Amino acid sequence: MTEGSQIFLLPISTSDSTKEPLSPVASKAQDPSLLSNRLMIEKQQEEAEWESINGLLMTHGFKPLCLVKGADLRDFIVFDKQSSQKMRQILKTLMEETTRQQSMIRELIETNQQLK
Repeated sequence: MTEGSQIFLLPISTSDSTKEPLSPVASKAQDPSLLSNRLMIEKQQEEAEWESINGLLMTHGFKPLCLVKGADLRDFIVFDKQSSQKMRQILKTLMEETTRQQSMIRELIETNQQLK
């Protein structure tokens, strides 16, 4: 697949307004390496979720979405963390519903052929 035929999405988490700010005492008490590890794990989980969505999309004949890093953002669609999660859930639900409907249509065709 050529780069021009792909759809690019870049989930980012520059600011998360839904989180409560840490108190100065709590922020000093947190180990930077623990915070870094947690952020790395969250990033890996998000990437794994997108890969799972890509598998579903390709199963249904759609092009996969690509995560990009450090690029000129003029040509990209950027999601914050919350929007990225919502988009993954919507796409997953859509693909599951499509599978269910295709299965139902297949069963109806088979039943119709048996009735003939």
